[in-house]
Amino acid sequence: MKRESKRNSFLLKIWYLLFSAIAVFASVLSILLILSHTLGLKVFSIPSNSMEPTYYAGTLILVKETDPYTLKNGDIITYSLEDDSVATHRIQEVIPCESNPLDVDFLTKGDLNNGLDPHLVHITDVIGVPVFHIPLLGYAASYVQTVYGKATAAAIVLVLLFFLFAPDILRKDS
Repeated sequence: MKRESKRNSFLLKIWYLLFSAIAVFASVLSILLILSHTLGLKVFSIPSNSMEPTYYAGTLILVKETDPYTLKNGDIITYSLEDDSVATHRIQEVIPCESNPLDVDFLTKGDLNNGLDPHLVHITDVIGVPVFHIPLLGYAASYVQTVYGKATAAAIVLVLLFFLFAPDILRKDS
């Protein structure tokens, strides 16, 4: 009986430690995302491996709006594509328009890609430059934005809350 009590106490301590770690992680992530929005940063996920080794697929990036006229060869930019998706690639060349020097296009390329991107990026399509990244977190961020992801997140929260209070409820019953 005493041995079983020690084992239960040990398992309870492990459970509280695990739950605390998850809660701290979720809190830090929430604070980071709220702070990023407060600072005017936008959150994106790297969907492919085209920017390896700089950014791996699934990396969450925080992008800061920047003056596109200050961008130069070698800068990494996040920009809108024609299909309403977003890409993050490195500038290979800044191409000013001959008739209007304020109109600029960028020739870009993913670090891992062999060739240049097939389309120029117009200055108005530039969202900004990545200023911070967290590997692999982009997968979770992308998933949570779907209907199934929201349902999964809600279910996880409910299960965690149940298991947080279950030991106290079971202890009172016995």
